[in-house]
Amino acid sequence: MKKSIIFIILVLLFIFSVNSSFAQNLCDTYVDPENHTWMAEWTDEFGQTTYSLIAPCKVFVTVPFTITATVTDINFPDTWIGGVWSIEDTPDGGSTRILDSGFSIWTDVNGEWSQDLNVTYTGAPVNHTVEFSFLDFGWGNGAHHWGGNAIGDIVVDPYPAVVPEPISSILFITGGTLLAGRRYFRRKNKLRLNPTLVNN
Repeated sequence: MKKSIIFIILVLLFIFSVNSSFAQNLCDTYVDPENHTWMAEWTDEFGQTTYSLIAPCKVFVTVPFTITATVTDINFPDTWIGGVWSIEDTPDGGSTRILDSGFSIWTDVNGEWSQDLNVTYTGAPVNHTVEFSFLDFGWGNGAHHWGGNAIGDIVVDPYPAVVPEPISSILFITGGTLLAGRRYFRRKNKLRLNPTLVNN
């Protein structure tokens, strides 16, 4: 009896074994990571169904951004290809929260499924890990069940760099020049009217 229970547990662990894909950390190679995104992908062993998670390399506190989860399976369009899924967000040193979740993944007539999430971080600027977890049915919807996930990190900065508008810079320079010119001509007129001030 004990051997059969252990065997069943091992079989279930094998069936629901989690395969992970972590986003390549190309974000570190960019000079301006706030203008780039990363993508983590997981593909089933048949090479048919691909699960992807796309998010920005760097975001700012209080500035909204988008996280996108997609599933593509051109061999089985308009088919139920996946089960329970969730997109989770975990701040460094914090608790995981579920951004979105569902009970099924059903592709459209083009073999695609997509979920866009608009997210805004508030509070202290700490980095976050985002995870797209899912249950892939494999070979359409009838072969096996595999658990999988796509994971990546988001760097969070306090505030975006403030870049002055070009017109503001031009007005500032023009105003400073006018004030300096006015002072110069006032002093020049004083000296011309009262030459004794030159020696003082």
